[in-house]
Amino acid sequence: MKKLLTKRLLNHEKDQHDGSVDLLVAGCEVSLWCGEQFASDLHNAFPALRVVTISANKLLAQLGQ
Repeated sequence: MKKLLTKRLLNHEKDQHDGSVDLLVAGCEVSLWCGEQFASDLHNAFPALRVVTISANKLLAQLGQ
């Protein structure tokens, strides 16, 4: 995971990022709130990263499960 995020950060620095989501955080109820806090903290530490949070139920619905 660390290597993948490092690679994504390097792509941002080189202006080679494709605009896609760098990290998707999913959770339900309290874990979703914790995930949102984590995403916020990660964005504060690495502003270039595109971190998105989503409800696990919504994610499963979008995947057709």
